[in-house]
Amino acid sequence: MTGLWSTVSTTLSDEVWGWTQFNLSISSGSGELIRCSDELSETSATFEPNTDKSISLATSAGRVNVEIPGKTFTETVNIELSIPAMADIPAVPAGQETELKATDVAIEIKLSKPIQPQSPVTITMYYINLSLTGLNENHFTIAYYDENLSSWVPIPTEVYTSLKKLVGKTMHLSKFQIMQSSPVSVLNVKVYPNPLKSGTGTKFDRAKVAFEGLTKQYSLKIFNVSGELVFEHEETDSSGMYGWDIVNSQGTKVASGVYIYLITNDRGEKKTGKLAIIK
Repeated sequence: MTGLWSTVSTTLSDEVWGWTQFNLSISSGSGELIRCSDELSETSATFEPNTDKSISLATSAGRVNVEIPGKTFTETVNIELSIPAMADIPAVPAGQETELKATDVAIEIKLSKPIQPQSPVTITMYYINLSLTGLNENHFTIAYYDENLSSWVPIPTEVYTSLKKLVGKTMHLSKFQIMQSSPVSVLNVKVYPNPLKSGTGTKFDRAKVAFEGLTKQYSLKIFNVSGELVFEHEETDSSGMYGWDIVNSQGTKVASGVYIYLITNDRGEKKTGKLAIIK
């Protein structure tokens, strides 16, 4: 490697980032730490409400970093970041084989409590040692595994091919994998939690219903079962994610019940589905 990369021998120790000791580091031309020779299999940290904090893990594919802003969690929680065994990485289901292709570059984020983020968490992953044979890195994305759906869910991801780096945002923490995805379509939008169960203290207890995998331009409409328009939202430059605050167009919280969502875009694509709110 020449030009873009530089090699530095050093020793580092940082409890917050989860690093113990590194004898050799590889950095980008801008000085950003990319890869360390002394990888760890797991690390953990405690996150307090209202405090910005990150957790990081060195892997053979490059550094993994998870940035968690304040107010992401409403209570103190311990987060463990690890590299799952190959046998523990779920395969791509038959129904998704035309949408996603696995690379086996994976991590797992475990929470000490049955809660999920209330605001987007930023995940950075690298694929330094990945063979690109048969792959198109321009179509790479980070996806998480949803055990309730038994499927992989792509998250909004920025790809930096010159650095072999991906940066994604998610409101769901579980197993993550770098995958090759088909072009973004509203037909692949994931909606969760569904049902949303307020006040239960479970993984379905969230302040928002998340819509992930949205196209740049889209229109979202939510109706009650009588067909009355309850809420609508439009974007022309979407990040790929939207969180509905379970309110109507006047900003008032909606009642418990079943709602119908309709997502359309300027390509003529359309997706509809049901979601339930339980209070």
